[in-house]
Amino acid sequence: MAVIHPRISHGSRRAAKAVIGSMRVVLQQRHRGERTRGQFLRSWSALRRELRATYEYARFVEEVRERAGGLCESCGDPGCLVHHIKPVVYHLRLALVADNGKYLCTTCHETEDKWLSTKQNRKLVSANSGKGRL
Repeated sequence: MAVIHPRISHGSRRAAKAVIGSMRVVLQQRHRGERTRGQFLRSWSALRRELRATYEYARFVEEVRERAGGLCESCGDPGCLVHHIKPVVYHLRLALVADNGKYLCTTCHETEDKWLSTKQNRKLVSANSGKGRL
């Protein structure tokens, strides 16, 4: 049984499927040049927050945590974060698939996300968002 995160409000909100549909539209608009990079990033960040607030995302996190036994899958220390192995911006269909999640501690998560910290790779994500990788 999934544990609902206490910070998440469970009032009226969209289902994860609807949020992912909106994410797909935003990616397509960016690809067609209908949104500037800044507009895309603001919309994408808001949609990621909205996705994280869904029941389905809480269930996804719980599945990944249970599979890992609450321990970081890289170093074995107590974990606290779920990292998407394949980035959601490229693989939107895998956003809620537990096999695409990796339970990590803060240190290992920072190491895993270093790929996105370089300017060249951020440009790659921006340039390729929406090119058939949904």
